[in-house]
Amino acid sequence: MIKRIVFDFDGTLANTVPICMKCFHDAWEPHVGHTMTDEEIFATFGFSEEGMIRQLMPPPWDAALEDLYQMYEDLHPSLCSTLFDGIPELLHEWKGQIPLDLLTGKGARCCEISLRYFGLENTFDILIPGDPEKRHKVEGLRAIMAQSGCQPEELVYIGDAPSDVTACQTAGVRCLSAAWTPDAKIHLLEQLNPGLVFLTVDSLRNWLKENCK
Repeated sequence: MIKRIVFDFDGTLANTVPICMKCFHDAWEPHVGHTMTDEEIFATFGFSEEGMIRQLMPPPWDAALEDLYQMYEDLHPSLCSTLFDGIPELLHEWKGQIPLDLLTGKGARCCEISLRYFGLENTFDILIPGDPEKRHKVEGLRAIMAQSGCQPEELVYIGDAPSDVTACQTAGVRCLSAAWTPDAKIHLLEQLNPGLVFLTVDSLRNWLKENCK
């Protein structure tokens, strides 16, 4: 029986990747001192923003981070103004019926900005933001289980990345792959997570209705 639903944020609740990439380039390149490729930035994904900048330039990092946070907040209304279609209804439907948690690679400051912008500050029971030192999804899932007393089979994790699938496999938790973003790696997700890849939020909602009784 499923007792908790754990969500990723970026690419799962909202298409935040465009705003993140815009901010990484525009806020950080003056500090890094060169034009960064997308691949250079993608290689740091999974860490919090603090962890990312540590890999991209030597210290001090404070000014680069403050520029990023300010730009992220300023651009949110124009580059990421809404949650994915169906996500508000999904969260509203399950909030109060079953605990909802958030486990994201997004750092605490950017996570707070997005949650406040979308009015989700009080939606999640357990919130674990990104870690500057390591990719933390396996550790985060285990922390949620320890804190809630749930067993691995009593959780599901909803995330969009292939790495979410492998992290869930390591933790023994079932992953529901969100593949509704324009750049979703659908073929790879289906290879890694057959039968649990969802192309629309509505198809995920139907699965949850059948399996969270």
